[in-house]
Amino acid sequence: LGLVRGRQGAWQEGLGLILQGLEVGEQLNDVWAIEGALRLAARASVNLGDLQGAARYARRCMKVCRETGALESVAWCKFTLAEIAKQAGQLDEAARLYAEVRALSPPDTPQLANATMNLGDIALLRGQHREARRHFEDALASFQARRVEWGAINALENLGHLNCAEQRLSDARSCFEQALTLARGSHRLPLVVNSLVGLACVQHLEGALERALELFSATARHPALHH
Repeated sequence: LGLVRGRQGAWQEGLGLILQGLEVGEQLNDVWAIEGALRLAARASVNLGDLQGAARYARRCMKVCRETGALESVAWCKFTLAEIAKQAGQLDEAARLYAEVRALSPPDTPQLANATMNLGDIALLRGQHREARRHFEDALASFQARRVEWGAINALENLGHLNCAEQRLSDARSCFEQALTLARGSHRLPLVVNSLVGLACVQHLEGALERALELFSATARHPALHH
């Protein structure tokens, strides 16, 4: 119920319900319920902008997972801690944690590909374009092989922004158009908006300022931004 309320936009109420579930799990000494509640509490806290709280729940969850031998869940906890470090601008720590996630994750899993994609994003932030491209392309191939549409869309968008940074505007346009087609086909409205923003950036770099402004205005009015 807490997750449902969160997905409806009421993350504060959702977190309260999740913590009630955590308390029940602790009273029953149900380690699986405790793990699940801690994972959800970490995610809710990230969405509420409480990075310290999210890190606290993720570390508690990781301790429980290690005790039960749930290594894939340990990888999830490290992924969450990496996200938190990245948002806080601690890029070295985030890169270290994403690398640990890759080492712990089974081959060809979305989590491994997602960690790879985030390593690419960190490389891009550092201006390491060759390394960023390698990570983005590896992640895209993995997502496509497993037909993980949200991952493929994000990888294409990241490649699009990298191509923009390198002034490879034709390649950038192709990436954003592919991402837009996938996002529309899977009815993922926030990702549709992201792809349109990418195309607007290409228009801007090409000097088509009026068309770029039209796209930016259209995305600003898009209903996905208001839900």
